[in-house]
Amino acid sequence: MLPLKLTLSAFGPYAGKTVLELARLGDSGIYLITGDTGAGKTTIFDAITYALYGEPSGENRETSMLRSKYADDDTPTEAELEFLYNGLKYTIKRTPEYERKKARGEGTTLQKADAELTCPDGKVITKKNDVDKAIVDILKVDRKQFSQIAMIAQGDFLKLLLADTKDRQEIFRDIFKTGYYNIFQEKLKQETSLAFKEKEEAQASIKQYINDIICEPDSIQYADFEKAKDGVMLTEDVVKLLKSLNADDEKACKKLETNLAKTEKRLYELTEIISREKETEKAFLELEGCEQEIKVNEPLKQKLKDDYEKSKVRQADIDKYLKAIAELEAMLPDYDILLKKQKEAKELEADISNKSNELLKEQNSLNTLKKDCENIKKELLELEPCTTQKLMLEGEIEKLTQKGNEYKGILAEYEELLKLKNQLKEAQSIYIQSAENANVLKAEAVKLRELFNNEQAGIMAQKLKDGEPCPVCGSLNHPQKAQSAHNAPDEATVKDAEKSAERAQLTANQNSESAGVLKGSYTAFESSLNKKISAIFNKCETDIAIERINSELNNMRDEFKNLQAKLLQADKNIKQKQELEKILPQTESKIEEYENHIPEIREYISSKATHLKETH
Repeated sequence: MLPLKLTLSAFGPYAGKTVLELARLGDSGIYLITGDTGAGKTTIFDAITYALYGEPSGENRETSMLRSKYADDDTPTEAELEFLYNGLKYTIKRTPEYERKKARGEGTTLQKADAELTCPDGKVITKKNDVDKAIVDILKVDRKQFSQIAMIAQGDFLKLLLADTKDRQEIFRDIFKTGYYNIFQEKLKQETSLAFKEKEEAQASIKQYINDIICEPDSIQYADFEKAKDGVMLTEDVVKLLKSLNADDEKACKKLETNLAKTEKRLYELTEIISREKETEKAFLELEGCEQEIKVNEPLKQKLKDDYEKSKVRQADIDKYLKAIAELEAMLPDYDILLKKQKEAKELEADISNKSNELLKEQNSLNTLKKDCENIKKELLELEPCTTQKLMLEGEIEKLTQKGNEYKGILAEYEELLKLKNQLKEAQSIYIQSAENANVLKAEAVKLRELFNNEQAGIMAQKLKDGEPCPVCGSLNHPQKAQSAHNAPDEATVKDAEKSAERAQLTANQNSESAGVLKGSYTAFESSLNKKISAIFNKCETDIAIERINSELNNMRDEFKNLQAKLLQADKNIKQKQELEKILPQTESKIEEYENHIPEIREYISSKATHLKETH
């Protein structure tokens, strides 16, 4: 926004109509309004801000205060501003609410606030609320923001610097159109939060699936299985472990299927044998029913008898096979139960092993915590005096510091005394020189005065006549007249010499006074210093006392460093004590947790061990 012209009428201290051609200031965008207090600088700020927003620039000024108290009753109060924005010219005029003289009759009436905005296209907006909205739409800032970034009146820029982050963000967001980035940022935050939530859900689901994994303790994968259970294995490694465990299970399953196939094959073979033997028995029965035929066919009979005898021999094998088959068939349910019990026993053994490991870990942790607790208590007991030690050290440091400051003060006063001594010597020397100079000049002036007086006697003697009285002695005879000197000075020379002597004497007197003042200061300062030194060293010469003070200060510096090191260590001990006091109840709480949990684990192991015995 570039202001071009500001027209004021009965506004603030401006009683009449005042036109400020702001366009003549150039288009650099920065203007400095300066002047004496009360010159009306703030009124210009108020007028520009009021013309734009209907309110003055300051927070402590109201529109009712804008009417000039110096204006005539017939002069209206108005503020009109012409300005450029984005290369387009706008004109806005406002009238505040104030009491004006009635057009007819006597008395006053209330002049309503009014506003009028003329746009570049010639459109005129007249209603105050519409004009207010249009200005904010054009400039993209409200009055408060405008006052903070464009109209910097009497330190108001500090308000922008001290404004909270939210207010500054709103101002800069409106100016630089960064609202879309804010929306984008909020969208990213929401999506990030959603992704993080999905990640946590996925991790919880993975953890649940990992807890459902079963691995035999004698498996070579059992160490990795424990890592997965403890959550210290990467998800991709857990997937590899699952694939490996599935492969092992598939191998074991195939082995069982092979054994089952062998058993089923053996059972089929035995069934075939039994079937053949039953056929042989049937043939034997048929043979008995055909004895006649056997007699006729004796060779055949004999052969059948031989076969029968052989079948009897095989009958034992048949009975044996039948018994084996029966036993196998009877054992099949027990075999399933056995497999189930073996699986249950392995699970119990694995569970007992896990709990035993857990018990061992917790027992070790408990022992460690107990040792830590004892060490903490021992260390706390050792650190107990550290607070008192710190107070004592601080007291010693304070005493040492006070003593050092006292010594340093004496050294500083001693240096000041030496300076006064040198100043006194210099002042005394200056006085002696000025006194000698005054004496010389005084002697010269006396000599010149004497010569001058003598010359006056010679001049008067030349005027004496016998028989006439002398103006000095009254004698009528003048036997020995005074003679004029050849080198006699004139009166001006004599007076200059006497003035020079007077000035020299005055200078000598002033130098004497200055030297006397310095002498008094030196004496008082020396007396005060000697009292302080005597209070410390009891009748000790100043130079010797200063040497002792320097020596003791060197020793005190070493002592101060030593005390500071001890104080630093005391602070560390106090901090360590505070940390241990925080850790101790936490450690005791963990010990209590372990002591309560370990019996539960033992009872659990005992219960599982009893159950394991029952499976055998």
